Amino acid sequence: MPRLVQVLFGWRESPSSAFVRLAAFACVLGAIAVVAVYGSESLFPGLVGNFAASLAAFMLALTWERDRETQRLAHEAEQIEQQRTTEVRRRFASVRAELRKNAASLKDLIDFILPDPFLVSG
Repeated sequence: MPRLVQVLFGWRESPSSAFVRLAAFACVLGAIAVVAVYGSESLFPGLVGNFAASLAAFMLALTWERDRETQRLAHEAEQIEQQRTTEVRRRFASVRAELRKNAASLKDLIDFILPDPFLVSG
């Protein structure tokens, strides 16, 4: 597949970006065809040119809006993930402290039940 076709149609990007590139390419080809058929002094080349510019501007605005919305959603997802992480740490902090206290109590109990055989009483 030629690299130019991949760049023009943006097959590695999102569908809307590919559509913007396809629409721009079609508008340029359409403008060239109209100028070739009707000549440069008629109404149609200006009409096609203005339509192509309006379409390109509209599609560009839609693409920018989509990208901005994608960034906003990614930022919100990151914030939610941070909030969840903080909430989990806060909730399990008391559990962790209780488990450490229980572990210390069990160690003391084991030391009481099973004294050190190498301990020399004095």
